[in-house]
Amino acid sequence: MRKDAIEIIANYLFTGEEGQNKLEQRDREMLERIETCYTQWLDNPMWSDIQMRNFLMHRFNLNRMTALNVISYTTYALGNVNSASKSFVRKKIDYLLTKATSAAENGDLKYAQTLTKIALAYGKSFDTGTDDIDLSEIRQNFTIDKVVIVNDPKALGVKITGREREETLKILEKYNISQDEVLYEDVEYQEVGNGD
Repeated sequence: MRKDAIEIIANYLFTGEEGQNKLEQRDREMLERIETCYTQWLDNPMWSDIQMRNFLMHRFNLNRMTALNVISYTTYALGNVNSASKSFVRKKIDYLLTKATSAAENGDLKYAQTLTKIALAYGKSFDTGTDDIDLSEIRQNFTIDKVVIVNDPKALGVKITGREREETLKILEKYNISQDEVLYEDVEYQEVGNGD
């Protein structure tokens, strides 16, 4: 992925030719692909990443990796259309179940069962039983008060043995790091032989 792509997308996506005329040709092409990807996904919210990749490869004559980059840029900049389509899928399930109920009331139980199985498959595939979490609410309630950076492996529960301490001292010496900068304390240990 290009490092400047997100900035270009944020500043110029959907600005049209007037807004994009000062960009390089490759940047305008990238934006056109992202716009096409997004609008195509809005038209076909049930498409998988593979279907979208194949569409982009055919539409713009792209290789596989470039098409996947377009999809990741689109998802990053505009959100995941597939998860936004969950309400669409719920409506489709509701429609199928309404038809299944009508078919069952008319005595066509086999057709009703088929429609119910399709609705169930949609529900499982798109996990419509759970609501998507709004990350903005989580960010409001979750804060990190303090971050402490330590070079003491005990902070992670790692115990240093004699051999590891020797290796650590060699590395510290190699990179001219003072032992006073490293925090560790002696721990009691017992040498174990091969047979123990």
